[in-house]
Amino acid sequence: MTTNPASTTSAVAGSGTAVSSTETGTGATPPPSVRTDTAGTAAPSKPATGGTGASPSEFASAGTGSAGTGSAGTKAPAAGTSATMPTMMAGAAAPPIIAACDKSSFMQNCKTSRELWGSPTQAGPCASAQTVYSVKVEYGPYGVRSKYNVGQAFNTGNGPADFAICPTFIDSFGADPVGSADLKDTHDLDFGLYTVFYPGCMPEGQKFPLITWGNGTCAMPEGYGALLRYVASHGYIVVAANSLQTGAGTQMRKAIDFMFAENKDSKSEFFGKIDEEKVGAMGHSQGGMGTIAAAADPRIKSVIIWNGGTSASKPFLAVSGDRDIGGTPASMRNAVNAAPRPAAWLFYHQIPAAVNGSTTGQTAPGHLTLMMESERVQGVAVKWWDMMLKGDAEAKKMFVGKDCGICKGTELPSMWITGAEKGGPSHEYGANMMLQ
Repeated sequence: MTTNPASTTSAVAGSGTAVSSTETGTGATPPPSVRTDTAGTAAPSKPATGGTGASPSEFASAGTGSAGTGSAGTKAPAAGTSATMPTMMAGAAAPPIIAACDKSSFMQNCKTSRELWGSPTQAGPCASAQTVYSVKVEYGPYGVRSKYNVGQAFNTGNGPADFAICPTFIDSFGADPVGSADLKDTHDLDFGLYTVFYPGCMPEGQKFPLITWGNGTCAMPEGYGALLRYVASHGYIVVAANSLQTGAGTQMRKAIDFMFAENKDSKSEFFGKIDEEKVGAMGHSQGGMGTIAAAADPRIKSVIIWNGGTSASKPFLAVSGDRDIGGTPASMRNAVNAAPRPAAWLFYHQIPAAVNGSTTGQTAPGHLTLMMESERVQGVAVKWWDMMLKGDAEAKKMFVGKDCGICKGTELPSMWITGAEKGGPSHEYGANMMLQ
């Protein structure tokens, strides 16, 4: 592990845990018809671009390292800003699950590929799934449901005209023809409304944190269904505006308004189910920029920026990778070191040429990691939210201390990498002292 004065950074070569496959042409041959994730943390499938694989075993629990202060330095907060952690993170124990969920009647191996749009297997409740890349997914303790085209009273005003540029834009990435076709087929999606991913069971008396999501340009919530369903199955309500243009953060803030209204509506299934003091935001690409903008909302306590920026006005995790549209380890490290609030950065290596035979494209394949290899990001996302919104001390061990769960730099491998790159560093990670 290498250390700089203001952050702890890992980039150590070592043996990863990806499942190997044989290279064929530009990518890898498909895995067996169903590949079982040994950690039980692979993400669910979705009808839009990309898919998932098996999740590293490190994320079956809260992390492998022990908590500590590491070797990170500190930076004084700027005037008018706060360096404090969200209330739940500041040493509080994670709230217990009030009642166990009976998932015996939940569907198994749910699929949400294009031809199943709008079907019961998309809506759930589901206890497990099989992705478009033939990966078996075991959801979290709550299982998961979803519904789309909801929230008419909070219509964002977005409509079909927003889609005009999308076919050309989608083709410009040259990635995953199956997923790209899904993105171009918007089905009956109303771009002014919302999609909600939520626990398959919501025990009486239990409230859940709320996360508002921002899509990338021309992407739909189902394009990220693998990640968002997995997060929801671990005890979160995730609301995503259907909008294809989210860079201003307006739709993300309005999504919170919608869900807070549902929380107060005795006729809603979300009545009394949302903890309004525990709200996070995350988004991808243009949605990452929207997340940065939405962070100004006082209701939002923390954010994750996926491939869309390096800093925010709330405690943040910024994520990028090799062959992304923008972002380098140096720029991310510098932004985190300069941030007057708790912050961390994660930069992925091992960007495969193909995922289960579907090309990741030549333009910016590292920009699509969370869509095509969500198994590499979903464990990190859940633990970040568990730490920030639930005050989970075990989850904090993934991010804090010199032996943290992602500090070696080998814990997040791509299962689709072969050859010389296999076994090398899977990522780099760093955090400032304020996160400690």
